[in-house]
Amino acid sequence: MPVQIAKAVTLLWYFGEVMCKTVNFLQGVAVASSVFTITAMSVDRYLAITQSLRQSWMPSRRGACMLLGVLWLISLAIFAPLLVVASVEREIVPLLTKTKNGSMLVETSIEFCTEKWPNSINRELFGTFSFILVYAVPGSIVVVSYFLMGRRLCSVLPPFDQTEGSVNSQQVS
Repeated sequence: MPVQIAKAVTLLWYFGEVMCKTVNFLQGVAVASSVFTITAMSVDRYLAITQSLRQSWMPSRRGACMLLGVLWLISLAIFAPLLVVASVEREIVPLLTKTKNGSMLVETSIEFCTEKWPNSINRELFGTFSFILVYAVPGSIVVVSYFLMGRRLCSVLPPFDQTEGSVNSQQVS
């Protein structure tokens, strides 16, 4: 986080090539793994509501850890291209400095952490691919899970409404 704050404030990169690759890669992996974990939790909640009386739907501790490991591996794989394309770009810019005799123009080097794709098609394919896998598919799964949960929960009367002597049935009369 401190690295991203420094980059956001100055727009310059002070941390070298390895950190440029690592920070961009880990930022994508962290987002993807969080999204995938939230998606898995929504499916788990859906199964808890719809399958609670039918069968044991709950995975073992080992199964849950394996699922999280697989989700992290998928996240690592999706953003692996960033390890290749992220790089530090150096630019020579003129800098006006003050001296005892007045001002002087000096050339200096500044660095930016950017993504250098071989061509724009690869960049667009990566953007589309990561959007679909990290946003569209998980988002759709979460929406469908919660829609089905809501439909299931709203279609069943609570246990206290199913008997003649309940407070709700007496109020309706």
